[in-house]
Amino acid sequence: MNIIKYNNKNIPYPTPFVTLNQGNVSFNRNWGKDTTINLEGQLTGDYENIRRSQSGLLNIFNQNFGNFEIYEATGATGFNFNLTANTPSFLSIPAYFTGISGAYIPKNSNLILRIDGSYGGCPIAWERSKNKINWESFTLYKTNYYSGGTTFPTPYDPFDPVRLYPQVSPYLNYPRTGATSQNIGDQNNPNINGKGIYTGNIDDYNYFRLAIINNGGGSPVANLIANGFDAEKIYEKSGIIIRSINFNESPYATLLGYNIELNSLEFSGNVTDPKNEFSFTENKDKTITLNHSISARGLNTNTNSFKSNALQNAIDFVRTYTGLSSIPTLKFISGLNSRNFYLQNFSESIDRLNGVYSIDEEYQASLLNTGLSGNLSYTIDISSGANSNFLEINVRGTYKGTRNGDINQLRNSLNITGLITGNYNGYFNTIPLQYNLSENTGENSISFDYSFDNINLPNPYFRYTTSVSRNALEQVCNVQVQGEMIARGNLKYRSSLINSNTSTLTNSFFSVASGALSGFKDLNNLTINSPLRFKNMTINKNVNEGKLTATADYDDKYMPSGYFLDAAYSVSVEAPRWYMSNVPTCNIYGSHVINDFDITTLPKLNMNVNAKMNIESAVNERVAKTDIKNIANTIIPTNYNFNVKLKENENITKKYYNLNSASEISYSINKVATDNQDGLLPKFNTL
Repeated sequence: MNIIKYNNKNIPYPTPFVTLNQGNVSFNRNWGKDTTINLEGQLTGDYENIRRSQSGLLNIFNQNFGNFEIYEATGATGFNFNLTANTPSFLSIPAYFTGISGAYIPKNSNLILRIDGSYGGCPIAWERSKNKINWESFTLYKTNYYSGGTTFPTPYDPFDPVRLYPQVSPYLNYPRTGATSQNIGDQNNPNINGKGIYTGNIDDYNYFRLAIINNGGGSPVANLIANGFDAEKIYEKSGIIIRSINFNESPYATLLGYNIELNSLEFSGNVTDPKNEFSFTENKDKTITLNHSISARGLNTNTNSFKSNALQNAIDFVRTYTGLSSIPTLKFISGLNSRNFYLQNFSESIDRLNGVYSIDEEYQASLLNTGLSGNLSYTIDISSGANSNFLEINVRGTYKGTRNGDINQLRNSLNITGLITGNYNGYFNTIPLQYNLSENTGENSISFDYSFDNINLPNPYFRYTTSVSRNALEQVCNVQVQGEMIARGNLKYRSSLINSNTSTLTNSFFSVASGALSGFKDLNNLTINSPLRFKNMTINKNVNEGKLTATADYDDKYMPSGYFLDAAYSVSVEAPRWYMSNVPTCNIYGSHVINDFDITTLPKLNMNVNAKMNIESAVNERVAKTDIKNIANTIIPTNYNFNVKLKENENITKKYYNLNSASEISYSINKVATDNQDGLLPKFNTL
């Protein structure tokens, strides 16, 4: 509810509807602001109440160049006090009524005070205060009186409406300032009867009290009803000229409409060629763009002929009209007011030579999100493929507040998950997969890009894929495991998760590979049971993108038990052959003769063994070399005895193998067999 005052007098309830129109006027090259205020209201009640209200309205608007104010109620409250005197019948000093010795009442409250009872020569006073220290009398208007003699029926009912009669011309003849009549007189004569109903307004005061003054007798009673609001001033205009007051003809006996036109002129007297233009544009994204242009050419009003103040006059005039206070309310923009527009761009232009100053403002308002601290525009994309059992939600947009405003207001009112729940009813994990948030404090804007999914898993979680292949010639199965860490949050948080969860990702590789190999063998009816052997692993950490992937390779190639990490050997044999030689002869034909020496060459054996081993404290290099030689000696032909060793080499190298410290031993031997055993090709043992 609003309270409207003119010259500190409240306009009667119901509160009229107020419209404000502003424009520019020119008079003798002087430009100024023209404000027109229209009040459209209604008076209600019976004929007598309407007549009194009409007279009261005319008494409020009875002078020009007054002050017009509008208050907005910040909270409503009401009081109802039934009061009796708390002192003996005859008093020599003021006696205050019980319960109303400085009671709090909201400013601008409307008061209804009823006074009745059996008493005489004992007037009742009322006072108001702002601080409960300094009190003053004030005027209440008597509208009705209670009739009756000094003797009342039993039981006695104060404030009996049967005894209530209208007071004649209450606004003109019977205002009471601080007290009822000193002489009660004839109880049936309204002109000298102090009992009755008094109305008025407490104005800009917060406390009220009643008292019995001087000597008197009887038992006075009183009742106070206060209806008011704690209000905040939202508009004020001085220098008001009353242009017209019109009361409309009404077909209803209990309703009378009225219209009051007020006007205020404020001439600047120091600019020419003013411009104050608005343009509204409705955009496709459901926003309204407001362009506001203000300019003026200043006049030199400085008495100092050596210094001109024309430009300063133009600046003062233009800046008076900047901002949202002078934006008109347009009917085609429903639901919008000045609080919904936010400054986006501001530019000023100064022409010092001609004394011209101009400002261009651009505001923007959203038709969709009128309750926020800025203009929010965003898109939501929900995607799910035919081969995917989860969906992904992407939210991206911009949130712009008023230029040079407080970006904390945008931060505190931006609710990303709320945007999704307003458009999507299904489940989604409220922890984002990833997001980017960019703030521009200079432009007071926030850009955001969020990704969510509907997977209900911890943060982070790990995803593994496997592939198994088999080399039938070597009788070896190869297993590859690929792992990926899926983390949620911004880049910084995902990067910290990478460093703390690398081992968690890779520690599961062996069990994942073992399970995949077991399933592969079951599916292909493979009965060979060789232990799974780790071959190598690659880890890819991309901290800049917040990603962690790893790949590991395994096989079930047979290895000697113990400390062998990997081993390979190669054997080459040169078989025996008959030794023959062709020798040219001296005959006329020049032919060659092949000479058979009846001997064969010796079989030759070349063997290379290469092994990678973990040589710990329990296994020294000498033992490792011996094991390598034993392996080489087991790979010999069954029908040959390579009994003569021609050459033997061995070498050991320390290196890292799959991130572990290892020793690589190479061993090679060349041998020949002096026993040919009929020249047969050798047959070899196997490991």
